[in-house]
Amino acid sequence: MSLAGCAKPTIQPELIEARERFTQLQNKPESFTLVVDEVKDAFAVLIQADLLSNTDIDAPEVSQLSRLAMQKIALAEQAIIARKSE
Repeated sequence: MSLAGCAKPTIQPELIEARERFTQLQNKPESFTLVVDEVKDAFAVLIQADLLSNTDIDAPEVSQLSRLAMQKIALAEQAIIARKSE
């Protein structure tokens, strides 16, 4: 008996990494005080990637949006450093 085609699609690695990085950002207390707008921007893009992955896990846009979310997360982290030194 063959079970071909029953494998559950895997989540794109970029999306997993973006989720992990966003969680790390949220765990920083400064993310709620110093960089609120930057966190919101990163979250908005991450949600787009998540929603798209629910309908089409293999869509190239999922990977693109995940990378964009990671860039926005990196900007938020840089902004934390810059604003703490002010």
